[in-house]
Amino acid sequence: MDWIQIRVTQVSGTIVTAQTTIQFKNGTQQSNTQTADVAIGEGELSMFIIAANLGPNDKIYANSEGGINGTQTKTYPSGTREVNYQTINMSFIVSQEELADFNITGPLQQTNLQNTSWDKQTGALVEMSYSMVSRSELLNADICLDVDLIETNLYVIPEYDGLKYLAIIVVASSIALGFAKVNRK
Repeated sequence: MDWIQIRVTQVSGTIVTAQTTIQFKNGTQQSNTQTADVAIGEGELSMFIIAANLGPNDKIYANSEGGINGTQTKTYPSGTREVNYQTINMSFIVSQEELADFNITGPLQQTNLQNTSWDKQTGALVEMSYSMVSRSELLNADICLDVDLIETNLYVIPEYDGLKYLAIIVVASSIALGFAKVNRK
């Protein structure tokens, strides 16, 4: 994958619907309509969108064990934002029974580390890094995934975008000048 664009098209209760576009490194694209239930974490978008305005120690989903570790202020190209973050660090041994279907003999040692940050106000994913290290007699695998928000219109209030502000300022200035001329006469 090269990039993913997620455009929220509807919010109804705890269900968020979005149009997603995935751009692959070979230039092809794939688009779909996907959903997330931010209350219970179901749906294709549940990694990208959580409930807004969570705080430290709040559960991310009603039925999950994982929660928000804390809130911090971070600076992004779009400005300074409060973000909720979660860190998950697991290390375990996968048993031979669990690996039987994969023709891996002997135990497999696996370590996973995931750091995730979501915009506090909107619940949108802004950063995630994930690494998995797997080791056994026959398998040595390292997997890394980094996700960074590179562009957003989350923080633009659609009703008051830049052109509308400019129009409002021009109209207000014209009215003010008109009143000033009337008051001078």
